[in-house]
Amino acid sequence: MEFKWIDVNNRMPDEHVVTNDDTDTISDRVLVTYKFIDGSSMTNIARTYNGEWRHNNDWYDDWLSFAPTIIAWAPMPLPYVEGE
Repeated sequence: MEFKWIDVNNRMPDEHVVTNDDTDTISDRVLVTYKFIDGSSMTNIARTYNGEWRHNNDWYDDWLSFAPTIIAWAPMPLPYVEGE
């Protein structure tokens, strides 16, 4: 599988229903690129919930002052398998 970043303005990750009443949807975890107001960037993991990005990182609240924005995402790669 070829690795390719997807611009969030072009497409968001697919979501699937996670509640019995079909009201909440969530994506699988994906790789994301954060861009900060100082122009720097960082790669991490996130997912969407009802079409909005969710950050499952303890550090995220501390970094809000740096105004991170997710600009791109990519599906998670397959895990490493020894001997391949």
